[in-house]
Amino acid sequence: MPFRSVVGHGRLLRLIARAVSRDTLPPSLLFVGPDGVGKQLVAVALAQAQNCLAVSEIPPFAVEACGSCSSCRKISRRSFADVLFVEPGENGSIVIEQIRHAISQSAYRPFEGRRRVVIIRDADRVLLPAQNALLKTLEEPAETSQFILVTSRPDVLLPTVRSRIQRLSFGQLTASEVVEIVGGADLDPSVVQVAATAAGGSAGRALALVSGELVAARGAAVGVLHNVSMARDARGRMDAAKEFVGKSRAGSTARQDLIRRLSALTSLLRDVELVAAGSTKGLANTDVLDGLKTLSRTYGGVRGVKAFASVGTALDAVERNLSPKVIADWLVCQL
Repeated sequence: MPFRSVVGHGRLLRLIARAVSRDTLPPSLLFVGPDGVGKQLVAVALAQAQNCLAVSEIPPFAVEACGSCSSCRKISRRSFADVLFVEPGENGSIVIEQIRHAISQSAYRPFEGRRRVVIIRDADRVLLPAQNALLKTLEEPAETSQFILVTSRPDVLLPTVRSRIQRLSFGQLTASEVVEIVGGADLDPSVVQVAATAAGGSAGRALALVSGELVAARGAAVGVLHNVSMARDARGRMDAAKEFVGKSRAGSTARQDLIRRLSALTSLLRDVELVAAGSTKGLANTDVLDGLKTLSRTYGGVRGVKAFASVGTALDAVERNLSPKVIADWLVCQL
Protein backbone atom coordinates (compact mmCIF):
# COMPACT_ATOMS: atom_id res chain seq x y z
CA MET A 1 0.00 0.00 0.00
CA PRO A 2 2.27 2.83 -1.22
CA PHE A 3 1.21 6.44 -0.62
CA ARG A 4 -0.17 6.68 -4.17
CA SER A 5 -2.61 3.84 -3.45
CA VAL A 6 -4.19 5.62 -0.48
CA VAL A 7 -7.42 7.43 -1.31
CA GLY A 8 -7.74 10.89 0.24
CA HIS A 9 -5.48 12.79 2.68
CA GLY A 10 -3.28 14.03 -0.17
CA ARG A 11 -1.80 17.03 1.64
CA LEU A 12 -0.96 14.99 4.74
CA LEU A 13 0.62 12.21 2.66
CA ARG A 14 2.82 14.70 0.81
CA LEU A 15 3.88 16.20 4.14
CA ILE A 16 4.87 12.78 5.52
CA ALA A 17 6.75 11.82 2.33
CA ARG A 18 8.66 15.10 2.35
CA ALA A 19 9.66 14.59 5.98
CA VAL A 20 10.90 11.07 5.19
CA SER A 21 12.94 12.33 2.25
CA ARG A 22 14.57 15.01 4.43
CA ASP A 23 15.00 12.66 7.40
CA THR A 24 13.01 15.08 9.58
CA LEU A 25 10.09 12.82 10.47
CA PRO A 26 9.56 12.71 14.26
CA PRO A 27 10.35 9.25 15.63
CA SER A 28 7.02 9.02 17.49
CA LEU A 29 3.76 9.82 15.70
CA LEU A 30 0.10 9.85 16.72
CA PHE A 31 -2.35 9.29 13.83
CA VAL A 32 -5.70 10.72 14.92
CA GLY A 33 -9.00 10.77 13.05
CA PRO A 34 -12.41 9.12 12.63
CA ASP A 35 -12.71 5.37 12.34
CA GLY A 36 -12.40 3.92 8.85
CA VAL A 37 -10.65 6.80 7.04
CA GLY A 38 -7.33 5.06 6.32
CA LYS A 39 -5.03 5.88 9.26
CA GLN A 40 -3.77 2.30 9.50
CA LEU A 41 -3.19 2.13 5.73
CA VAL A 42 -1.06 5.27 5.90
CA ALA A 43 0.94 3.79 8.77
CA VAL A 44 1.69 0.75 6.61
CA ALA A 45 2.53 2.98 3.61
CA LEU A 46 4.98 4.90 5.81
CA ALA A 47 6.62 1.67 7.00
CA GLN A 48 7.05 0.64 3.36
CA ALA A 49 8.52 4.01 2.37
CA GLN A 50 11.07 3.68 5.18
CA ASN A 51 12.10 0.14 4.21
CA CYS A 52 11.46 -0.26 0.46
CA LEU A 53 14.37 -1.70 -1.53
CA ALA A 54 13.54 0.46 -4.56
CA VAL A 55 12.32 3.66 -2.94
CA SER A 56 12.15 6.63 -5.32
CA GLU A 57 10.59 10.02 -5.90
CA ILE A 58 7.24 9.68 -7.66
CA PRO A 59 5.46 13.06 -7.89
CA PRO A 60 3.67 14.35 -5.97
CA PHE A 61 5.50 12.33 -3.30
CA ALA A 62 9.11 13.14 -2.44
CA VAL A 63 9.57 9.53 -1.30
CA GLU A 64 7.49 6.59 -2.48
CA ALA A 65 7.70 2.83 -1.98
CA CYS A 66 7.57 0.59 -5.03
CA GLY A 67 4.95 -1.69 -3.48
CA SER A 68 6.37 -4.77 -5.21
CA CYS A 69 9.84 -5.49 -3.78
CA SER A 70 10.31 -8.23 -1.20
CA SER A 71 10.28 -5.73 1.67
CA CYS A 72 7.05 -4.04 0.54
CA ARG A 73 5.34 -7.39 0.01
CA LYS A 74 6.45 -8.70 3.40
CA ILE A 75 5.22 -5.55 5.16
CA SER A 76 1.84 -5.92 3.47
CA ARG A 77 1.70 -9.56 4.63
CA ARG A 78 2.92 -8.60 8.11
CA SER A 79 5.92 -10.89 7.81
CA PHE A 80 8.68 -8.27 7.73
CA ALA A 81 11.04 -8.67 10.69
CA ASP A 82 11.46 -4.93 11.26
CA VAL A 83 7.78 -3.92 11.31
CA LEU A 84 5.83 -4.90 14.42
CA PHE A 85 2.03 -4.64 14.58
CA VAL A 86 0.55 -4.27 18.06
CA GLU A 87 -3.22 -4.75 18.31
CA PRO A 88 -5.85 -5.41 20.99
CA GLY A 89 -6.07 -9.01 22.13
CA GLU A 90 -9.14 -11.14 22.68
CA ASN A 91 -10.03 -9.12 25.77
CA GLY A 92 -10.16 -5.95 23.67
CA SER A 93 -7.11 -4.37 25.34
CA ILE A 94 -3.40 -3.95 24.71
CA VAL A 95 -1.60 -5.15 27.82
CA ILE A 96 1.76 -4.26 29.30
CA GLU A 97 3.42 -7.48 28.08
CA GLN A 98 2.67 -6.49 24.46
CA ILE A 99 4.12 -3.02 24.98
CA ARG A 100 7.23 -4.36 26.73
CA HIS A 101 7.80 -6.73 23.80
CA ALA A 102 7.43 -3.84 21.33
CA ILE A 103 9.87 -1.69 23.32
CA SER A 104 12.37 -4.55 23.44
CA GLN A 105 12.12 -5.19 19.69
CA SER A 106 12.46 -1.49 18.84
CA ALA A 107 15.78 -1.30 20.67
CA TYR A 108 17.51 -3.63 18.19
CA ARG A 109 19.07 -2.43 14.98
CA PRO A 110 17.02 -3.26 11.85
CA PHE A 111 17.46 -6.83 10.65
CA GLU A 112 15.99 -6.69 7.12
CA GLY A 113 15.39 -3.01 6.42
CA ARG A 114 16.55 0.48 7.32
CA ARG A 115 14.18 1.24 10.20
CA ARG A 116 12.26 -0.65 12.86
CA VAL A 117 8.62 0.45 12.83
CA VAL A 118 6.11 -0.26 15.62
CA ILE A 119 2.46 0.34 14.63
CA ILE A 120 0.03 0.34 17.56
CA ARG A 121 -3.53 0.10 16.24
CA ASP A 122 -6.38 1.30 18.49
CA ALA A 123 -3.84 2.89 20.80
CA ASP A 124 -6.70 4.05 23.04
CA ARG A 125 -6.98 0.38 24.06
CA VAL A 126 -3.51 0.41 25.64
CA LEU A 127 -4.06 -0.09 29.36
CA LEU A 128 -2.76 2.63 31.68
CA PRO A 129 0.19 0.64 33.11
CA ALA A 130 1.24 -0.13 29.53
CA GLN A 131 0.94 3.54 28.56
CA ASN A 132 3.19 4.48 31.45
CA ALA A 133 5.71 1.83 30.36
CA LEU A 134 5.77 3.39 26.90
CA LEU A 135 6.57 6.94 28.02
CA LYS A 136 10.38 6.82 28.11
CA THR A 137 10.60 5.04 24.76
CA LEU A 138 8.33 7.59 23.08
CA GLU A 139 10.46 10.41 24.45
CA GLU A 140 13.83 8.81 23.65
CA PRO A 141 13.33 6.08 21.02
CA ALA A 142 16.20 4.17 19.48
CA GLU A 143 17.86 6.04 16.62
CA THR A 144 16.60 3.59 14.00
CA SER A 145 13.08 3.05 15.35
CA GLN A 146 9.72 4.60 14.48
CA PHE A 147 6.59 4.44 16.66
CA ILE A 148 3.15 5.08 15.13
CA LEU A 149 0.13 5.15 17.44
CA VAL A 150 -3.22 5.00 15.62
CA THR A 151 -6.50 6.00 17.29
CA SER A 152 -9.87 7.64 16.83
CA ARG A 153 -10.02 8.53 20.54
CA PRO A 154 -6.84 10.40 21.51
CA ASP A 155 -8.48 11.82 24.63
CA VAL A 156 -8.28 8.35 26.21
CA LEU A 157 -4.48 8.43 26.07
CA LEU A 158 -2.60 9.86 29.04
CA PRO A 159 -1.68 13.55 28.64
CA THR A 160 1.93 12.53 29.25
CA VAL A 161 1.74 10.20 26.24
CA ARG A 162 0.11 12.79 23.98
CA SER A 163 2.72 15.40 24.92
CA ARG A 164 5.60 13.16 23.82
CA ILE A 165 4.48 12.45 20.26
CA GLN A 166 3.74 14.45 17.13
CA ARG A 167 0.04 14.45 16.31
CA LEU A 168 -1.12 14.14 12.69
CA SER A 169 -4.86 14.62 12.14
CA PHE A 170 -6.83 12.76 9.47
CA GLY A 171 -10.12 14.26 8.32
CA GLN A 172 -13.23 12.61 6.94
CA LEU A 173 -13.19 11.33 3.38
CA THR A 174 -15.43 12.94 0.79
CA ALA A 175 -18.43 10.96 -0.49
CA SER A 176 -16.70 10.50 -3.86
CA GLU A 177 -13.57 9.15 -2.15
CA VAL A 178 -15.68 6.69 -0.16
CA VAL A 179 -17.38 5.57 -3.39
CA GLU A 180 -13.96 5.06 -4.99
CA ILE A 181 -12.86 2.82 -2.11
CA VAL A 182 -16.08 0.87 -1.66
CA GLY A 183 -17.36 0.63 -5.23
CA GLY A 184 -16.91 -2.62 -7.14
CA ALA A 185 -18.24 -4.36 -10.19
CA ASP A 186 -20.31 -6.74 -8.07
CA LEU A 187 -22.03 -4.00 -6.07
CA ASP A 188 -25.14 -2.04 -6.98
CA PRO A 189 -23.94 1.56 -7.60
CA SER A 190 -27.06 2.97 -5.93
CA VAL A 191 -26.37 0.94 -2.77
CA VAL A 192 -22.75 2.13 -2.76
CA GLN A 193 -23.88 5.76 -3.11
CA VAL A 194 -26.36 5.43 -0.24
CA ALA A 195 -23.71 3.80 1.95
CA ALA A 196 -21.13 6.49 1.10
CA THR A 197 -23.57 9.27 2.01
CA ALA A 198 -24.70 7.58 5.21
CA ALA A 199 -21.16 6.71 6.34
CA GLY A 200 -20.18 10.24 7.34
CA GLY A 201 -16.84 10.24 5.55
CA SER A 202 -15.75 6.80 6.76
CA ALA A 203 -14.94 4.11 4.20
CA GLY A 204 -14.94 1.56 7.02
CA ARG A 205 -18.52 2.40 7.91
CA ALA A 206 -19.54 2.36 4.25
CA LEU A 207 -18.02 -1.11 3.79
CA ALA A 208 -19.98 -2.30 6.81
CA LEU A 209 -23.16 -0.85 5.38
CA VAL A 210 -22.84 -2.42 1.93
CA SER A 211 -22.06 -5.78 3.53
CA GLY A 212 -25.75 -6.09 4.43
CA GLU A 213 -25.99 -3.81 7.44
CA LEU A 214 -27.35 -0.80 5.53
CA VAL A 215 -30.91 -2.08 5.43
CA ALA A 216 -30.91 -2.97 9.14
CA ALA A 217 -29.41 0.38 10.20
CA ARG A 218 -31.78 2.39 8.02
CA GLY A 219 -34.73 0.32 9.22
CA ALA A 220 -33.83 1.18 12.81
CA ALA A 221 -33.52 4.86 11.85
CA VAL A 222 -36.94 4.92 10.17
CA GLY A 223 -38.36 3.05 13.14
CA VAL A 224 -37.14 5.53 15.76
CA LEU A 225 -38.48 8.52 13.80
CA HIS A 226 -41.87 6.84 13.43
CA ASN A 227 -42.01 5.63 17.04
CA VAL A 228 -41.04 9.01 18.48
CA SER A 229 -43.62 10.82 16.35
CA MET A 230 -46.28 8.40 17.61
CA ALA A 231 -45.20 8.43 21.27
CA ARG A 232 -47.73 10.04 23.58
CA ASP A 233 -45.61 10.21 26.71
CA ALA A 234 -42.09 9.79 28.09
CA ARG A 235 -42.53 6.03 28.40
CA GLY A 236 -43.28 5.80 24.69
CA ARG A 237 -40.09 7.69 23.89
CA MET A 238 -38.01 5.45 26.17
CA ASP A 239 -39.47 2.39 24.43
CA ALA A 240 -38.43 3.96 21.11
CA ALA A 241 -34.90 4.46 22.44
CA LYS A 242 -34.69 0.85 23.62
CA GLU A 243 -35.77 -0.44 20.22
CA PHE A 244 -33.34 1.90 18.44
CA VAL A 245 -30.34 0.61 20.41
CA GLY A 246 -31.56 -2.98 20.08
CA LYS A 247 -29.30 -5.99 20.39
CA SER A 248 -25.82 -5.97 18.90
CA ARG A 249 -25.27 -8.13 15.84
CA ALA A 250 -22.84 -11.04 15.97
CA GLY A 251 -19.25 -9.79 15.72
CA SER A 252 -20.29 -6.24 16.46
CA THR A 253 -20.64 -4.00 19.50
CA ALA A 254 -23.36 -1.69 20.78
CA ARG A 255 -21.14 1.29 19.96
CA GLN A 256 -20.54 0.18 16.37
CA ASP A 257 -24.21 -0.56 15.80
CA LEU A 258 -25.27 2.80 17.22
CA ILE A 259 -22.81 4.62 14.95
CA ARG A 260 -24.32 2.86 11.92
CA ARG A 261 -27.87 3.68 12.98
CA LEU A 262 -27.05 7.31 13.74
CA SER A 263 -25.27 7.62 10.37
CA ALA A 264 -28.35 6.21 8.65
CA LEU A 265 -30.52 8.62 10.64
CA THR A 266 -28.37 11.56 9.49
CA SER A 267 -28.77 10.49 5.87
CA LEU A 268 -32.54 10.08 6.24
CA LEU A 269 -33.07 13.47 7.90
CA ARG A 270 -30.99 15.20 5.23
CA ASP A 271 -33.19 13.63 2.55
CA VAL A 272 -36.38 14.45 4.47
CA GLU A 273 -35.43 18.14 4.44
CA LEU A 274 -34.88 18.02 0.68
CA VAL A 275 -38.24 16.33 0.09
CA ALA A 276 -39.99 18.78 2.43
CA ALA A 277 -38.53 21.61 0.33
CA GLY A 278 -39.99 20.02 -2.81
CA SER A 279 -36.73 18.65 -4.22
CA THR A 280 -35.64 15.10 -5.02
CA LYS A 281 -32.27 16.08 -6.51
CA GLY A 282 -29.29 14.76 -4.59
CA LEU A 283 -31.24 12.27 -2.46
CA ALA A 284 -29.18 9.46 -0.98
CA ASN A 285 -32.13 7.20 -0.14
CA THR A 286 -33.93 7.28 -3.48
CA ASP A 287 -35.21 3.74 -3.04
CA VAL A 288 -37.45 4.76 -0.11
CA LEU A 289 -38.85 7.98 -1.58
CA ASP A 290 -42.42 7.26 -0.43
CA GLY A 291 -41.19 6.78 3.13
CA LEU A 292 -39.28 10.08 2.94
CA LYS A 293 -42.44 11.87 1.85
CA THR A 294 -44.30 10.43 4.83
CA LEU A 295 -41.56 11.45 7.26
CA SER A 296 -41.38 14.95 5.76
CA ARG A 297 -44.88 15.68 7.04
CA THR A 298 -43.56 15.29 10.60
CA TYR A 299 -39.88 16.15 10.32
CA GLY A 300 -39.86 18.83 7.67
CA GLY A 301 -38.94 22.37 8.71
CA VAL A 302 -37.72 23.41 12.15
CA ARG A 303 -38.24 20.03 13.80
CA GLY A 304 -36.14 18.31 11.16
CA VAL A 305 -33.30 20.83 11.49
CA LYS A 306 -33.29 20.37 15.26
CA ALA A 307 -33.36 16.58 14.87
CA PHE A 308 -30.44 16.67 12.41
CA ALA A 309 -28.33 18.74 14.82
CA SER A 310 -29.22 16.41 17.69
CA VAL A 311 -28.06 13.34 15.76
CA GLY A 312 -24.73 15.11 15.15
CA THR A 313 -24.39 15.72 18.88
CA ALA A 314 -25.21 12.06 19.53
CA LEU A 315 -22.46 10.93 17.13
CA ASP A 316 -19.98 13.16 18.97
CA ALA A 317 -21.09 11.56 22.24
CA VAL A 318 -20.44 8.08 20.82
CA GLU A 319 -16.90 9.15 19.88
CA ARG A 320 -16.42 10.24 23.50
CA ASN A 321 -17.43 6.71 24.51
CA LEU A 322 -20.63 7.58 26.34
CA SER A 323 -23.11 4.77 26.96
CA PRO A 324 -25.20 3.89 23.86
CA LYS A 325 -28.29 3.61 26.07
CA VAL A 326 -27.75 7.05 27.60
CA ILE A 327 -27.19 8.55 24.14
CA ALA A 328 -30.35 6.94 22.73
CA ASP A 329 -32.44 8.03 25.73
CA TRP A 330 -31.24 11.61 25.27
CA LEU A 331 -31.74 11.56 21.51
CA VAL A 332 -35.39 10.48 21.54
CA CYS A 333 -36.15 13.45 23.80
CA GLN A 334 -34.73 15.76 21.12
CA LEU A 335 -36.38 14.27 18.03
